[in-house]
Amino acid sequence: MSDKAKVKSGFFVDRTVCPVCQGAGCVDCCQTGDVDCVTIPCDYCQGKGVLAEVKKERIFLLAVIVLMVVGTVAILM
Repeated sequence: MSDKAKVKSGFFVDRTVCPVCQGAGCVDCCQTGDVDCVTIPCDYCQGKGVLAEVKKERIFLLAVIVLMVVGTVAILM
């Protein structure tokens, strides 16, 4: 699986598989070989297995459009 594999793409958010844990949400932490290995939540994705990237420019564009529509309606009333 590539490190930028898309899980789900929305209009406002892109979700990609975590490149560190490969979507598992946890990683093995070994102190000395395989003797003291424990599974811990992935720090990179906070144990979610996916990374969410918010598309801020689309949110801004939607806000501008809403303000323009509200302004136009207010002027016409």
